Amino acid sequence: SLCTAPHPYMFLPAPVCSACAQFGTFCPVFRTHGCREGTAEPNTPPCEPTQDSCGPNEVWSYGPEVQPILEKYIRVRAGLKPYIQALARNVSELGVPTMRPLWWEFANDADCIGINDQYLLGPSLLVAPVTARGATQRSVYFPKGALWRNYFDASVVVSGGSRHTVSAAIDNIPVYWRE
Repeated sequence: SLCTAPHPYMFLPAPVCSACAQFGTFCPVFRTHGCREGTAEPNTPPCEPTQDSCGPNEVWSYGPEVQPILEKYIRVRAGLKPYIQALARNVSELGVPTMRPLWWEFANDADCIGINDQYLLGPSLLVAPVTARGATQRSVYFPKGALWRNYFDASVVVSGGSRHTVSAAIDNIPVYWRE
């Protein structure tokens, strides 16, 4: 069972909450913890916290539709830790940004210029956040000179230099590994 004490953050619709967590997963800094306005969990089973729990920020606090999605992206982020640490070193040692416009890596692809709703997380991850309310798909441009493998379904590979409409379901942000 879940702790579902009402609190001011429960107003977030599931798609918004999910999209925020998905976007945060593929950003240089991602925080899923902290207290905003004190505790919110009741001292009743199954919660019974021995210390302040900061319930409004826990994955179960947003309800059963969102919890598995948030759990998925916390695990994805943990798996990205070595990659993100390497990117952080690049920022410190070389001054190379972690989040990059597409043209940063693909300067010879004129179609990358002006795309402001996608980015690269380092040189290898193409991220296309869902920014339209209610969207279940979105258009993604895949820069020339690379193959792009879907982060969540390795059987999906897209040739660069093309634009495709891809699935953007509530639990899946479009992300692709550069090959």
